[in-house]
Amino acid sequence: MAQSVQIKQTRILWGIFLAICLFAGTLFSINILKFSGITGISESSSLIISRLLQWLCLFILFAYIRNIEHQKLLLWRPKKTSIIFYIVSFFLLIISIFAVIIILKKIESLYGLNENSERLKTLLDIFRNNTPLLIFTVFTAAVIEELLFRGYLIPRLQLLFKNAYVPIIISSILFGLVHVGFHNISQMINTGFIGLILAIHFSKYRNIYILIVVHFAIDIIGVYTAP
Repeated sequence: MAQSVQIKQTRILWGIFLAICLFAGTLFSINILKFSGITGISESSSLIISRLLQWLCLFILFAYIRNIEHQKLLLWRPKKTSIIFYIVSFFLLIISIFAVIIILKKIESLYGLNENSERLKTLLDIFRNNTPLLIFTVFTAAVIEELLFRGYLIPRLQLLFKNAYVPIIISSILFGLVHVGFHNISQMINTGFIGLILAIHFSKYRNIYILIVVHFAIDIIGVYTAP
């Protein structure tokens, strides 16, 4: 019995390692292509390539979960809720996230950390002038990042740590760190705290669907409200 539990935990650990490596690889896919000698890829094309690779990453992870872990992607079933739950949760999460972001920006401005990087400015310009690309990118981020950092990671980390709080912290830190591609410390910090709010909600209600909708809304609003 103990050996069976150990094998299961080992498979979960390898799954988590695989998920993080695959996702990180998609974020730096263009750098990898350039390093291999492939040049002339536009920013818009690089965004499409990286997002398509993220869907491939999800497919590979799903195959690992099904054939190696012998489990479902989402270990937790959402608690039974009404339409009121979705409406209230949506607005409370949006308000909470923007309240935290405003507070963080006030603090970060004191240390000069809230200036947008050139990379982030470039991405914002592309998205504001290319709505289809914006929708595709944001939809991909909302679905895959929520499934990975909340839906996949948190339940499995709870199995490993036998603790409800450590998984929330770990998933939030990782969520912030994977946004290093924006070359902006403020963005990483803010994203980490957004991940914390979403992780707390998921741990309590186990509903990934509302998080996907909120994530999508936050990213869209962020693109058009960023300086």
